Amino acid sequence: MRLKDISTIAATWVSIAAAITGGYFGLQSYRASVEAQRQAEERRLDERVLQTFTLFQRFEGGELAAAREALLGEPPAQGNREIYALIDFFDVVWLCVEQEICDRESALHLFGPYAQGYYEALQPIVAHNREAEALSIQVVRPSGWGLQNIAAAAAQPAD
Repeated sequence: MRLKDISTIAATWVSIAAAITGGYFGLQSYRASVEAQRQAEERRLDERVLQTFTLFQRFEGGELAAAREALLGEPPAQGNREIYALIDFFDVVWLCVEQEICDRESALHLFGPYAQGYYEALQPIVAHNREAEALSIQVVRPSGWGLQNIAAAAAQPAD
């Protein structure tokens, strides 16, 4: 065998070893990247769930508790400030879900049963608000759209 042949064979083996080594390090880099993405998504999901529970704590106290109490008795009166706060609160929850700041599954589980009952009870007020909005201002989302969407989504069977 001549030196040229030995040199060619050695170069081929060095190229093969370099390709294998490069492939190995490339695969390790890809695995680390996938793991980092998975961990980031888990943290994001944890943050969304935490945000959803923060909203639920707000729902259970203060002005919203007074609105929930008001719904237990007679049908709510038009102009009741607490009722408007409750309707707006559900709009905020749905916006939080739409923007993926809150976790959809947790929000539907926590707020869905309330929204279903409240939407039915508050339908006349929501309809009145929407009529007033149509006459006076242009809105991107009508009054009660969050309440309506949460109620509708909660009524759907789980996937």
